[in-house]
Amino acid sequence: IDAQFVCLQEVLEPQAELIARKLDYRYVFGATRKHLGHGYGNVTLSRRPFEQTLYYDLTIPGFEERGCLRTDVR
Repeated sequence: IDAQFVCLQEVLEPQAELIARKLDYRYVFGATRKHLGHGYGNVTLSRRPFEQTLYYDLTIPGFEERGCLRTDVR
């Protein structure tokens, strides 16, 4: 569908890199935790350059790790 932006969760970092390369997107990855020896978390794919990216740890002690990825584009 040629989307300008795509946001995904529960992605391994090598998957994010592969998707971005195959579809010709820029990407930023925010690792929530490690899984199978790789970062596992959220990814934003964009046709436009990122202006700023920030990862926020939303984990509450005693619960599963959580996070969110902020991506600013112009």
